[in-house]
Amino acid sequence: MDIVTVYKKTRKQFGRYCGHLDVSEPEVIIDIKPNEDVKKKYIKKEPFSTGVQAVPEFSEHYVNTLTHETKEQGMLHLEGGWPKDVDTSKLSSKERYIKKIETNMEDINSFIALRESVEHYLDQNSALDIYQDYFTDSVQDFHSEKPMAKTISVMKDPCVGSKRAVTRISWLPSDGSKIAVAYSNLDFQSFPVKTPTNAYVWDVNNPNEPEVTLLPNSPLVSIKYNPKESYTVAGGCYNGIVSVFDTRKGSEEVLISDLKYSHRDPVYEIHWLQSKSSTFFLTTSTDGQVLTWDTRSMKAPVEAFDLKIPDDKNEYKLQGILGGESLDYDIAYSPTKFMVGTEQGAVISCTRRKNKGTSIDKVYYGHHHHHGPIYSIQRSPFIQKYFMTIGDWTIKIWNEDISNDPIISTKYHDSYLTSCQWSPSRPGVFYTTKMDGTLDVWDYMYKQNKPLLSVRLSDQGLHCLSVYGKYLAVGGRDGATRLLEVSEGLRGEDKQAVLEEKDIIFNMLERESKRERVLIDNRKEAEQNLKRIEGKRKQREENLKNSFSMSINEDDVQEEEALFLDQIKKK
Repeated sequence: MDIVTVYKKTRKQFGRYCGHLDVSEPEVIIDIKPNEDVKKKYIKKEPFSTGVQAVPEFSEHYVNTLTHETKEQGMLHLEGGWPKDVDTSKLSSKERYIKKIETNMEDINSFIALRESVEHYLDQNSALDIYQDYFTDSVQDFHSEKPMAKTISVMKDPCVGSKRAVTRISWLPSDGSKIAVAYSNLDFQSFPVKTPTNAYVWDVNNPNEPEVTLLPNSPLVSIKYNPKESYTVAGGCYNGIVSVFDTRKGSEEVLISDLKYSHRDPVYEIHWLQSKSSTFFLTTSTDGQVLTWDTRSMKAPVEAFDLKIPDDKNEYKLQGILGGESLDYDIAYSPTKFMVGTEQGAVISCTRRKNKGTSIDKVYYGHHHHHGPIYSIQRSPFIQKYFMTIGDWTIKIWNEDISNDPIISTKYHDSYLTSCQWSPSRPGVFYTTKMDGTLDVWDYMYKQNKPLLSVRLSDQGLHCLSVYGKYLAVGGRDGATRLLEVSEGLRGEDKQAVLEEKDIIFNMLERESKRERVLIDNRKEAEQNLKRIEGKRKQREENLKNSFSMSINEDDVQEEEALFLDQIKKK
Protein backbone atom coordinates (compact mmCIF):
# COMPACT_ATOMS: atom_id res chain seq x y z
CA MET A 1 0.00 0.00 0.00
CA ASP A 2 1.43 3.36 -1.09
CA ILE A 3 1.27 6.35 1.23
CA VAL A 4 0.33 9.46 -0.75
CA THR A 5 0.53 13.00 0.58
CA VAL A 6 -1.53 15.58 -1.24
CA TYR A 7 -0.84 19.31 -0.95
CA LYS A 8 -3.65 21.55 -2.07
CA LYS A 9 -3.31 25.25 -3.04
CA THR A 10 -4.89 27.61 -5.47
CA ARG A 11 -3.61 28.12 -8.97
CA LYS A 12 -2.52 31.64 -8.39
CA GLN A 13 -0.02 30.40 -5.83
CA PHE A 14 1.87 28.48 -8.54
CA GLY A 15 4.53 30.37 -10.41
CA ARG A 16 8.18 30.97 -10.80
CA TYR A 17 10.11 30.93 -7.59
CA CYS A 18 12.17 33.86 -6.49
CA GLY A 19 15.76 33.58 -7.40
CA HIS A 20 18.89 35.65 -6.71
CA LEU A 21 20.86 37.06 -9.65
CA ASP A 22 24.61 37.24 -9.41
CA VAL A 23 24.90 39.72 -12.28
CA SER A 24 27.00 42.72 -11.29
CA GLU A 25 26.55 44.75 -14.53
CA PRO A 26 23.25 46.46 -15.30
CA GLU A 27 21.15 44.86 -17.94
CA VAL A 28 19.05 46.84 -20.41
CA ILE A 29 15.67 45.26 -20.54
CA ILE A 30 14.01 47.60 -23.05
CA ASP A 31 15.06 50.70 -24.99
CA ILE A 32 12.32 53.00 -26.33
CA LYS A 33 13.50 55.38 -29.02
CA PRO A 34 11.99 58.89 -29.28
CA ASN A 35 9.21 59.50 -31.73
CA GLU A 36 10.35 62.09 -34.24
CA ASP A 37 6.80 63.18 -35.05
CA VAL A 38 6.05 63.93 -31.41
CA LYS A 39 9.43 65.60 -30.93
CA LYS A 40 8.59 68.17 -33.63
CA LYS A 41 5.52 69.28 -31.61
CA TYR A 42 7.53 69.93 -28.43
CA ILE A 43 7.60 73.60 -27.37
CA LYS A 44 9.85 74.80 -24.59
CA LYS A 45 7.92 76.85 -21.97
CA GLU A 46 9.25 79.04 -19.19
CA PRO A 47 8.49 77.70 -15.68
CA PHE A 48 5.68 79.38 -13.71
CA SER A 49 3.98 78.77 -10.33
CA THR A 50 0.29 78.70 -9.46
CA GLY A 51 -1.70 78.04 -6.30
CA VAL A 52 -4.56 75.64 -5.89
CA GLN A 53 -6.98 75.59 -2.97
CA ALA A 54 -8.60 72.38 -1.85
CA VAL A 55 -11.75 74.19 -0.63
CA PRO A 56 -14.31 76.07 -2.74
CA GLU A 57 -14.18 79.86 -2.78
CA PHE A 58 -17.12 81.88 -1.45
CA SER A 59 -18.15 85.52 -1.86
CA GLU A 60 -19.98 87.43 0.90
CA HIS A 61 -23.30 88.82 -0.27
CA TYR A 62 -26.87 89.25 0.92
CA VAL A 63 -30.27 89.06 -0.71
CA ASN A 64 -33.48 90.51 0.74
CA THR A 65 -36.89 89.56 -0.50
CA LEU A 66 -39.50 92.24 -1.05
CA THR A 67 -41.82 92.82 1.89
CA HIS A 68 -45.36 91.69 1.23
CA GLU A 69 -47.64 94.37 2.62
CA THR A 70 -51.22 93.52 3.51
CA LYS A 71 -54.08 95.74 4.57
CA GLU A 72 -57.64 95.28 5.72
CA GLN A 73 -60.38 96.87 3.64
CA GLY A 74 -64.12 96.79 4.18
CA MET A 75 -67.09 97.49 1.93
CA LEU A 76 -70.40 99.09 2.92
CA HIS A 77 -73.21 97.60 0.83
CA LEU A 78 -76.30 99.77 1.15
CA GLU A 79 -78.44 98.78 -1.86
CA GLY A 80 -77.89 96.57 -4.87
CA GLY A 81 -78.97 93.47 -6.75
CA TRP A 82 -81.30 95.29 -9.11
CA PRO A 83 -81.46 94.24 -12.78
CA LYS A 84 -79.81 96.43 -15.38
CA ASP A 85 -83.11 97.68 -16.79
CA VAL A 86 -84.14 99.14 -13.39
CA ASP A 87 -83.11 102.72 -12.72
CA THR A 88 -82.20 102.71 -9.00
CA SER A 89 -82.18 106.49 -8.84
CA LYS A 90 -85.96 106.58 -9.49
CA LEU A 91 -88.30 105.25 -6.83
CA SER A 92 -91.12 104.62 -9.35
CA SER A 93 -88.90 102.30 -11.41
CA LYS A 94 -88.08 100.22 -8.36
CA GLU A 95 -91.70 100.04 -7.25
CA ARG A 96 -92.80 98.77 -10.68
CA TYR A 97 -90.20 96.01 -10.52
CA ILE A 98 -91.28 95.03 -6.98
CA LYS A 99 -94.93 94.75 -8.07
CA LYS A 100 -93.86 92.65 -11.01
CA ILE A 101 -92.03 90.23 -8.74
CA GLU A 102 -94.91 90.00 -6.28
CA THR A 103 -97.36 89.02 -9.02
CA ASN A 104 -95.02 86.48 -10.66
CA MET A 105 -96.22 82.99 -9.65
CA GLU A 106 -92.92 81.31 -10.49
CA ASP A 107 -91.09 83.44 -7.95
CA ILE A 108 -93.76 82.86 -5.33
CA ASN A 109 -93.49 79.07 -5.78
CA SER A 110 -89.70 79.31 -5.46
CA PHE A 111 -90.03 81.22 -2.19
CA ILE A 112 -92.45 78.64 -0.83
CA ALA A 113 -90.08 75.80 -1.78
CA LEU A 114 -87.15 77.49 -0.03
CA ARG A 115 -89.10 78.32 3.11
CA GLU A 116 -88.68 74.93 4.80
CA SER A 117 -84.90 74.79 4.37
CA VAL A 118 -84.51 78.39 5.54
CA GLU A 119 -86.66 77.77 8.62
CA HIS A 120 -84.50 74.72 9.43
CA TYR A 121 -81.30 76.76 9.50
CA LEU A 122 -82.93 79.59 11.40
CA ASP A 123 -84.03 77.14 14.07
CA GLN A 124 -80.44 75.89 14.32
CA ASN A 125 -79.13 79.41 14.83
CA SER A 126 -81.72 79.99 17.54
CA ALA A 127 -80.71 76.81 19.35
CA LEU A 128 -76.93 77.44 19.11
CA ASP A 129 -75.33 80.88 19.23
CA ILE A 130 -72.49 80.64 16.71
CA TYR A 131 -71.07 83.98 17.87
CA GLN A 132 -70.89 83.07 21.56
CA ASP A 133 -67.52 83.53 23.30
CA TYR A 134 -66.62 80.54 25.43
CA PHE A 135 -64.21 80.47 28.41
CA THR A 136 -64.38 84.24 28.87
CA ASP A 137 -63.56 83.90 32.58
CA SER A 138 -60.28 82.08 31.96
CA VAL A 139 -56.98 83.96 31.72
CA GLN A 140 -54.52 83.00 29.01
CA ASP A 141 -51.50 81.37 30.57
CA PHE A 142 -48.55 83.17 28.99
CA HIS A 143 -46.22 81.10 31.16
CA SER A 144 -47.24 77.80 29.54
CA GLU A 145 -44.87 78.60 26.69
CA LYS A 146 -41.16 78.71 27.40
CA PRO A 147 -40.02 82.35 27.32
CA MET A 148 -37.36 83.09 24.75
CA ALA A 149 -35.50 86.03 23.22
CA LYS A 150 -33.89 85.10 19.91
CA THR A 151 -31.09 87.16 18.37
CA ILE A 152 -31.98 88.07 14.78
CA SER A 153 -29.02 90.21 13.75
CA VAL A 154 -26.04 92.14 15.09
CA MET A 155 -25.14 95.59 13.76
CA LYS A 156 -21.51 96.32 14.56
CA ASP A 157 -19.94 99.75 14.68
CA PRO A 158 -18.34 100.32 11.24
CA CYS A 159 -15.56 102.40 12.87
CA VAL A 160 -13.32 99.47 13.73
CA GLY A 161 -11.01 99.97 16.69
CA SER A 162 -12.76 103.08 18.01
CA LYS A 163 -13.91 101.39 21.26
CA ARG A 164 -17.17 103.34 21.28
CA ALA A 165 -20.24 102.22 23.22
CA VAL A 166 -23.81 102.40 21.95
CA THR A 167 -25.28 105.19 24.09
CA ARG A 168 -28.84 105.54 22.74
CA ILE A 169 -31.17 103.79 20.27
CA SER A 170 -34.31 105.27 18.66
CA TRP A 171 -36.83 103.36 16.52
CA LEU A 172 -38.54 104.88 13.50
CA PRO A 173 -41.99 105.69 15.00
CA SER A 174 -44.06 104.98 11.88
CA ASP A 175 -43.21 101.31 11.20
CA GLY A 176 -40.03 100.38 13.10
CA SER A 177 -38.16 99.54 9.90
CA LYS A 178 -35.13 101.64 10.91
CA ILE A 179 -33.19 102.48 14.06
CA ALA A 180 -30.99 105.48 14.75
CA VAL A 181 -27.96 104.64 16.90
CA ALA A 182 -25.67 107.04 18.77
CA TYR A 183 -22.09 106.06 19.69
CA SER A 184 -19.75 107.64 22.23
CA ASN A 185 -17.16 106.89 24.89
CA LEU A 186 -18.49 107.81 28.34
CA ASP A 187 -15.67 106.41 30.48
CA PHE A 188 -14.39 109.00 32.93
CA GLN A 189 -11.35 110.90 31.63
CA SER A 190 -10.70 108.35 28.89
CA PHE A 191 -12.16 110.12 25.86
CA PRO A 192 -9.66 109.68 22.98
CA VAL A 193 -8.77 112.75 20.98
CA LYS A 194 -9.40 111.12 17.59
CA THR A 195 -12.67 109.41 18.44
CA PRO A 196 -14.97 109.17 15.38
CA THR A 197 -18.15 111.25 15.59
CA ASN A 198 -20.24 109.13 13.22
CA ALA A 199 -23.74 108.05 14.15
CA TYR A 200 -25.77 105.73 11.94
CA VAL A 201 -29.28 104.95 10.78
CA TRP A 202 -29.67 101.20 10.20
CA ASP A 203 -32.24 99.28 8.22
CA VAL A 204 -33.30 96.37 10.43
CA ASN A 205 -33.35 94.09 7.37
CA ASN A 206 -29.75 94.93 6.43
CA PRO A 207 -27.31 94.59 9.36
CA ASN A 208 -24.22 94.58 7.11
CA GLU A 209 -23.96 98.31 6.43
CA PRO A 210 -25.79 101.42 7.66
CA GLU A 211 -28.32 103.13 5.45
CA VAL A 212 -27.43 106.69 6.49
CA THR A 213 -24.30 108.06 8.18
CA LEU A 214 -24.76 111.12 10.41
CA LEU A 215 -21.75 113.41 10.84
CA PRO A 216 -22.08 115.68 13.89
CA ASN A 217 -19.31 117.96 15.16
CA SER A 218 -19.05 115.96 18.38
CA PRO A 219 -20.01 112.33 19.16
CA LEU A 220 -23.70 111.87 19.86
CA VAL A 221 -24.64 110.70 23.35
CA SER A 222 -28.43 110.77 22.79
CA ILE A 223 -30.62 110.52 19.69
CA LYS A 224 -34.37 110.63 19.00
CA TYR A 225 -36.66 110.42 15.97
CA ASN A 226 -39.36 113.05 15.55
CA PRO A 227 -42.67 111.18 16.10
CA LYS A 228 -44.43 113.11 13.30
CA GLU A 229 -41.60 113.76 10.83
CA SER A 230 -39.86 110.44 10.30
CA TYR A 231 -36.99 112.05 8.42
CA THR A 232 -36.03 114.40 11.30
CA VAL A 233 -33.55 113.20 13.92
CA ALA A 234 -32.37 115.19 16.95
CA GLY A 235 -29.10 114.38 18.68
CA GLY A 236 -27.38 115.53 21.85
CA CYS A 237 -23.59 115.81 21.60
CA TYR A 238 -20.77 115.06 23.99
CA ASN A 239 -19.73 118.73 24.11
CA GLY A 240 -23.25 119.85 25.09
CA ILE A 241 -24.57 121.19 21.79
CA VAL A 242 -27.75 119.93 20.12
CA SER A 243 -27.91 118.92 16.44
CA VAL A 244 -30.83 118.26 14.11
CA PHE A 245 -30.50 116.07 10.99
CA ASP A 246 -32.69 115.60 7.93
CA THR A 247 -32.06 112.14 6.48
CA ARG A 248 -33.39 113.29 3.09
CA LYS A 249 -30.63 115.89 2.77
CA GLY A 250 -27.62 113.74 3.58
CA SER A 251 -25.25 113.27 6.50
CA GLU A 252 -24.54 116.84 7.58
CA GLU A 253 -26.37 118.73 10.31
CA VAL A 254 -29.16 121.01 9.09
CA LEU A 255 -29.52 122.79 12.45
CA ILE A 256 -27.11 123.21 15.34
CA SER A 257 -27.29 125.09 18.63
CA ASP A 258 -24.87 127.79 19.73
CA LEU A 259 -22.22 126.48 22.11
CA LYS A 260 -22.61 129.56 24.31
CA TYR A 261 -26.27 128.78 25.09
CA SER A 262 -26.02 124.98 25.09
CA HIS A 263 -25.34 122.49 27.85
CA ARG A 264 -21.95 122.43 29.54
CA ASP A 265 -21.92 118.63 29.92
CA PRO A 266 -22.91 115.78 27.59
CA VAL A 267 -26.59 115.74 26.62
CA TYR A 268 -27.81 112.45 28.09
CA GLU A 269 -31.47 112.44 27.03
CA ILE A 270 -33.77 113.96 24.40
CA HIS A 271 -37.58 113.88 24.11
CA TRP A 272 -39.80 115.50 21.49
CA LEU A 273 -42.77 117.46 22.89
CA GLN A 274 -46.31 117.43 21.63
CA SER A 275 -47.11 120.60 19.69
CA LYS A 276 -48.96 121.68 16.56
CA SER A 277 -45.74 122.44 14.73
CA SER A 278 -43.91 119.35 16.09
CA THR A 279 -40.74 121.42 16.49
CA PHE A 280 -40.20 121.49 20.28
CA PHE A 281 -38.05 119.05 22.24
CA LEU A 282 -36.46 118.73 25.70
CA THR A 283 -32.84 117.96 26.61
CA THR A 284 -31.18 117.33 29.96
CA SER A 285 -27.61 117.06 31.13
CA THR A 286 -25.53 116.67 34.27
CA ASP A 287 -24.94 120.43 34.28
CA GLY A 288 -28.30 120.66 36.08
CA GLN A 289 -30.37 122.16 33.26
CA VAL A 290 -33.43 121.12 31.30
CA LEU A 291 -33.54 123.08 28.04
CA THR A 292 -36.53 123.48 25.72
CA TRP A 293 -35.61 123.90 22.04
CA ASP A 294 -37.50 124.98 18.93
CA THR A 295 -36.12 123.78 15.59
CA ARG A 296 -37.34 126.99 13.95
CA SER A 297 -34.72 128.92 15.97
CA MET A 298 -31.84 126.85 17.31
CA LYS A 299 -29.47 129.63 18.31
CA ALA A 300 -30.69 129.62 21.92
CA PRO A 301 -33.19 127.51 23.89
CA VAL A 302 -36.76 128.68 24.32
CA GLU A 303 -36.53 128.02 28.07
CA ALA A 304 -33.72 127.09 30.47
CA PHE A 305 -34.83 125.43 33.69
CA ASP A 306 -32.44 124.66 36.59
CA LEU A 307 -32.96 121.46 38.58
CA LYS A 308 -32.85 123.20 41.96
CA ILE A 309 -35.43 122.05 44.49
CA PRO A 310 -37.31 124.86 46.26
CA ASP A 311 -37.17 124.96 50.05
CA ASP A 312 -40.87 124.16 50.54
CA LYS A 313 -40.43 120.85 48.63
CA ASN A 314 -36.90 119.99 49.79
CA GLU A 315 -37.85 117.64 52.61
CA TYR A 316 -34.57 115.72 52.47
CA LYS A 317 -32.31 118.80 52.22
CA LEU A 318 -30.79 118.10 48.80
CA GLN A 319 -28.22 120.83 48.28
CA GLY A 320 -27.53 122.86 45.14
CA ILE A 321 -28.45 122.09 41.55
CA LEU A 322 -29.01 118.41 40.73
CA GLY A 323 -27.54 116.90 37.56
CA GLY A 324 -29.98 115.42 35.06
CA GLU A 325 -29.18 111.89 33.89
CA SER A 326 -32.43 110.58 32.36
CA LEU A 327 -35.74 111.96 31.15
CA ASP A 328 -39.28 110.63 30.69
CA TYR A 329 -42.09 112.30 28.75
CA ASP A 330 -45.31 110.40 28.04
CA ILE A 331 -47.81 112.14 25.75
CA ALA A 332 -50.52 109.62 26.66
CA TYR A 333 -50.25 110.65 30.33
CA SER A 334 -49.89 114.43 30.02
CA PRO A 335 -48.53 116.76 27.33
CA THR A 336 -47.18 119.17 29.97
CA LYS A 337 -45.59 116.89 32.58
CA PHE A 338 -42.18 115.22 32.51
CA MET A 339 -39.82 113.56 34.98
CA VAL A 340 -36.05 113.82 35.38
CA GLY A 341 -33.79 111.21 36.97
CA THR A 342 -30.79 112.86 38.63
CA GLU A 343 -27.21 111.99 39.51
CA GLN A 344 -28.06 112.15 43.21
CA GLY A 345 -30.67 109.37 42.97
CA ALA A 346 -33.74 111.63 43.19
CA VAL A 347 -36.63 111.83 40.71
CA ILE A 348 -38.01 115.30 39.99
CA SER A 349 -41.54 115.67 38.57
CA CYS A 350 -42.03 118.90 36.60
CA THR A 351 -44.86 120.70 34.79
CA ARG A 352 -44.53 123.04 31.82
CA ARG A 353 -46.92 125.99 31.81
CA LYS A 354 -47.41 128.21 28.81
CA ASN A 355 -46.92 131.60 30.43
CA LYS A 356 -45.45 130.69 33.82
CA GLY A 357 -42.58 128.44 32.68
CA THR A 358 -41.54 125.13 34.22
CA SER A 359 -41.98 124.34 37.91
CA ILE A 360 -41.20 121.41 40.19
CA ASP A 361 -44.24 119.51 41.50
CA LYS A 362 -42.75 116.66 43.53
CA VAL A 363 -39.42 115.16 44.50
CA TYR A 364 -39.22 111.36 44.87
CA TYR A 365 -36.34 110.45 47.16
CA GLY A 366 -37.21 108.90 50.52
CA HIS A 367 -35.32 106.62 52.85
CA HIS A 368 -34.83 103.88 50.24
CA HIS A 369 -33.64 106.00 47.32
CA HIS A 370 -31.04 105.04 44.72
CA HIS A 371 -27.42 105.32 45.85
CA GLY A 372 -26.22 106.67 42.51
CA PRO A 373 -27.37 108.17 39.22
CA ILE A 374 -30.74 107.12 37.80
CA TYR A 375 -29.78 105.90 34.33
CA SER A 376 -33.29 105.17 33.09
CA ILE A 377 -36.83 106.19 34.04
CA GLN A 378 -40.15 105.35 32.35
CA ARG A 379 -43.86 105.42 33.12
CA SER A 380 -45.91 102.28 32.68
CA PRO A 381 -47.74 102.50 29.33
CA PHE A 382 -50.79 100.74 30.82
CA ILE A 383 -51.01 102.24 34.34
CA GLN A 384 -49.47 105.71 34.04
CA LYS A 385 -49.49 106.62 37.73
CA TYR A 386 -46.68 104.09 38.28
CA PHE A 387 -43.16 104.51 36.95
CA MET A 388 -39.93 102.55 37.09
CA THR A 389 -36.36 103.69 37.73
CA ILE A 390 -32.98 102.03 37.27
CA GLY A 391 -29.93 103.00 39.30
CA ASP A 392 -27.06 101.42 41.24
CA TRP A 393 -27.91 97.70 41.65
CA THR A 394 -31.70 97.79 42.00
CA ILE A 395 -34.98 98.33 40.14
CA LYS A 396 -37.58 100.47 41.88
CA ILE A 397 -41.25 101.00 41.04
CA TRP A 398 -42.88 104.18 42.37
CA ASN A 399 -46.41 105.46 42.83
CA GLU A 400 -46.60 109.12 41.85
CA ASP A 401 -48.87 109.79 44.86
CA ILE A 402 -46.21 108.49 47.28
CA SER A 403 -42.98 110.50 47.20
CA ASN A 404 -41.43 109.11 50.39
CA ASP A 405 -40.41 105.66 49.20
CA PRO A 406 -40.83 103.25 46.26
CA ILE A 407 -43.58 100.67 46.58
CA ILE A 408 -41.44 97.86 45.08
CA SER A 409 -37.66 97.39 45.17
CA THR A 410 -35.77 94.39 43.85
CA LYS A 411 -32.82 92.81 45.58
CA TYR A 412 -29.33 94.17 45.03
CA HIS A 413 -27.85 92.49 41.97
CA ASP A 414 -24.23 91.48 41.64
CA SER A 415 -23.77 93.65 38.57
CA TYR A 416 -24.64 97.29 37.91
CA LEU A 417 -27.95 97.97 36.14
CA THR A 418 -27.84 100.32 33.15
CA SER A 419 -31.29 100.64 31.48
CA CYS A 420 -34.92 99.52 31.66
CA GLN A 421 -38.09 99.69 29.59
CA TRP A 422 -41.66 98.46 29.99
CA SER A 423 -43.16 96.11 27.43
CA PRO A 424 -45.58 98.00 25.14
CA SER A 425 -47.86 94.97 24.82
CA ARG A 426 -48.04 93.36 28.30
CA PRO A 427 -48.60 95.30 31.57
CA GLY A 428 -46.51 93.03 33.80
CA VAL A 429 -43.43 92.62 31.58
CA PHE A 430 -40.35 94.84 31.49
CA TYR A 431 -36.74 94.48 30.35
CA THR A 432 -33.44 95.49 31.99
CA THR A 433 -29.76 95.39 31.01
CA LYS A 434 -26.70 94.93 33.21
CA MET A 435 -22.98 95.61 33.10
CA ASP A 436 -22.14 91.90 32.93
CA GLY A 437 -23.68 91.69 29.43
CA THR A 438 -27.01 90.15 30.53
CA LEU A 439 -30.50 91.03 29.33
CA ASP A 440 -33.17 90.26 31.96
CA VAL A 441 -36.85 89.74 31.14
CA TRP A 442 -39.14 90.31 34.15
CA ASP A 443 -42.74 89.14 34.29
CA TYR A 444 -44.52 90.30 37.45
CA MET A 445 -47.54 88.23 36.47
CA TYR A 446 -45.65 85.08 37.52
CA LYS A 447 -42.41 86.05 39.29
CA GLN A 448 -41.58 89.05 41.46
CA ASN A 449 -38.33 88.00 43.11
CA LYS A 450 -36.19 87.22 40.06
CA PRO A 451 -36.24 87.56 36.25
CA LEU A 452 -38.31 85.18 34.19
CA LEU A 453 -35.52 84.96 31.60
CA SER A 454 -31.85 86.00 31.55
CA VAL A 455 -29.92 86.05 28.27
CA ARG A 456 -26.17 86.60 28.10
CA LEU A 457 -25.57 88.71 24.99
CA SER A 458 -22.01 89.95 25.38
CA ASP A 459 -18.84 89.51 27.41
CA GLN A 460 -18.81 93.28 27.88
CA GLY A 461 -21.52 95.41 29.46
CA LEU A 462 -24.85 96.37 27.90
CA HIS A 463 -25.50 100.10 27.90
CA CYS A 464 -28.98 100.87 26.51
CA LEU A 465 -32.25 99.25 25.46
CA SER A 466 -35.18 100.15 23.21
CA VAL A 467 -38.38 98.16 22.53
CA TYR A 468 -40.66 98.27 19.49
CA GLY A 469 -43.48 95.72 19.40
CA LYS A 470 -42.01 92.25 19.60
CA TYR A 471 -38.45 93.43 18.85
CA LEU A 472 -35.72 94.55 21.24
CA ALA A 473 -32.69 96.61 20.23
CA VAL A 474 -29.89 96.31 22.78
CA GLY A 475 -26.73 98.44 22.62
CA GLY A 476 -23.49 97.25 24.18
CA ARG A 477 -20.21 98.75 25.29
CA ASP A 478 -18.51 96.82 22.47
CA GLY A 479 -20.26 99.06 19.89
CA ALA A 480 -22.66 96.36 18.67
CA THR A 481 -26.44 96.76 18.43
CA ARG A 482 -28.24 93.45 18.81
CA LEU A 483 -31.75 92.96 17.44
CA LEU A 484 -33.82 90.35 19.29
CA GLU A 485 -37.30 88.91 18.87
CA VAL A 486 -39.24 87.77 21.94
CA SER A 487 -41.46 84.69 22.05
CA GLU A 488 -45.20 84.79 21.57
CA GLY A 489 -45.95 84.57 25.29
CA LEU A 490 -44.13 87.87 25.90
CA ARG A 491 -45.88 89.74 23.08
CA GLY A 492 -49.42 89.83 24.51
CA GLU A 493 -51.28 89.35 21.24
CA ASP A 494 -54.53 88.29 22.95
CA LYS A 495 -56.25 91.61 23.77
CA GLN A 496 -58.71 90.12 26.23
CA ALA A 497 -55.92 88.39 28.17
CA VAL A 498 -53.94 91.66 28.23
CA LEU A 499 -56.91 93.52 29.75
CA GLU A 500 -57.29 90.86 32.42
CA GLU A 501 -53.58 90.97 33.16
CA LYS A 502 -53.79 94.77 33.46
CA ASP A 503 -56.42 94.41 36.20
CA ILE A 504 -54.28 91.88 38.06
CA ILE A 505 -51.13 94.03 37.90
CA PHE A 506 -53.13 97.14 38.91
CA ASN A 507 -54.51 95.34 41.97
CA MET A 508 -51.04 94.13 42.91
CA LEU A 509 -49.55 97.64 42.65
CA GLU A 510 -52.46 99.13 44.59
CA ARG A 511 -51.96 96.55 47.32
CA GLU A 512 -48.26 97.43 47.54
CA SER A 513 -49.14 101.13 47.60
CA LYS A 514 -51.52 100.58 50.49
CA ARG A 515 -48.86 98.61 52.36
CA GLU A 516 -46.32 101.39 51.79
CA ARG A 517 -48.75 104.02 53.08
CA VAL A 518 -49.25 101.99 56.26
CA LEU A 519 -45.48 101.70 56.75
CA ILE A 520 -45.06 105.44 56.20
CA ASP A 521 -47.79 106.21 58.74
CA ASN A 522 -46.20 103.84 61.25
CA ARG A 523 -42.80 105.44 60.73
CA LYS A 524 -44.21 108.93 61.16
CA GLU A 525 -46.04 107.86 64.29
CA ALA A 526 -42.86 106.30 65.70
CA GLU A 527 -40.90 109.48 64.95
CA GLN A 528 -43.56 111.59 66.67
CA ASN A 529 -43.49 109.29 69.70
CA LEU A 530 -39.71 109.59 69.91
CA LYS A 531 -39.96 113.38 69.72
CA ARG A 532 -42.64 113.35 72.42
CA ILE A 533 -40.56 111.11 74.70
CA GLU A 534 -37.47 113.20 74.09
CA GLY A 535 -39.42 116.37 74.91
CA LYS A 536 -40.75 114.86 78.12
CA ARG A 537 -37.25 113.75 79.14
CA LYS A 538 -35.81 117.22 78.59
CA GLN A 539 -38.71 118.77 80.52
CA ARG A 540 -38.22 116.38 83.40
CA GLU A 541 -34.49 117.09 83.58
CA GLU A 542 -35.17 120.81 83.53
CA ASN A 543 -37.77 120.50 86.32
CA LEU A 544 -35.43 118.45 88.46
CA LYS A 545 -32.74 121.01 87.90
CA ASN A 546 -35.02 123.87 88.91
CA SER A 547 -36.42 122.07 91.97
CA PHE A 548 -32.90 121.17 93.17
CA SER A 549 -31.68 124.73 92.88
CA MET A 550 -34.72 126.10 94.77
CA SER A 551 -34.35 123.75 97.77
CA ILE A 552 -30.69 124.54 98.44
CA ASN A 553 -29.90 127.19 101.09
CA GLU A 554 -26.29 128.32 101.47
CA ASP A 555 -26.57 129.03 105.23
CA ASP A 556 -27.97 125.60 105.91
CA VAL A 557 -25.17 124.04 103.88
CA GLN A 558 -22.50 125.90 105.87
CA GLU A 559 -24.14 124.97 109.18
CA GLU A 560 -24.30 121.32 108.25
CA GLU A 561 -20.71 121.38 107.07
CA ALA A 562 -19.53 122.88 110.37
CA LEU A 563 -21.40 120.25 112.39
CA PHE A 564 -19.88 117.52 110.23
CA LEU A 565 -16.34 118.84 110.84
CA ASP A 566 -16.95 119.11 114.62
CA GLN A 567 -18.04 115.52 114.75
CA ILE A 568 -14.86 114.45 112.95
CA LYS A 569 -12.64 116.42 115.39
CA LYS A 570 -14.34 114.88 118.44
CA LYS A 571 -13.62 111.45 117.10
